[in-house]
Amino acid sequence: MGKLNPEEVKLLIKTAQISREHGITKGANVKEICGKAGVSRKTGYKWVNETDTSKEEEGKFPYGSWITFRELTGGASRYVHFQQRCEKPLKRIADTYTDLFKNMLEIFDGKQIVSNIDSDISIVLYPLPLFPIMVCY
Repeated sequence: MGKLNPEEVKLLIKTAQISREHGITKGANVKEICGKAGVSRKTGYKWVNETDTSKEEEGKFPYGSWITFRELTGGASRYVHFQQRCEKPLKRIADTYTDLFKNMLEIFDGKQIVSNIDSDISIVLYPLPLFPIMVCY
């Protein structure tokens, strides 16, 4: 066995953190892990294979903490435009056409998460491979 590369180290540390947060014991088997997620083993393995497939594409999996649009390089100066063209129309859809918004969440594999950004609800969407977007409202 060789040395772990930086991506593997990050993955293992993140796995340990997630395990602690969800009360998963050390050495938990696939059945236990999938049970915590409320999915079958088959679905769990399907997710692993989907992840492995996208890893073969160019690019790297995102990692670290979420940041707001304003925290991006140049984001502060562009925020007002982003708010007018993206945030407000999306909020209008969510408030007015709730069924359409639910369909959008389903299409883009939306998952509710607990985030470090102050909001009532945070949902991660996957509109592109290796490019998650978190919507907070």
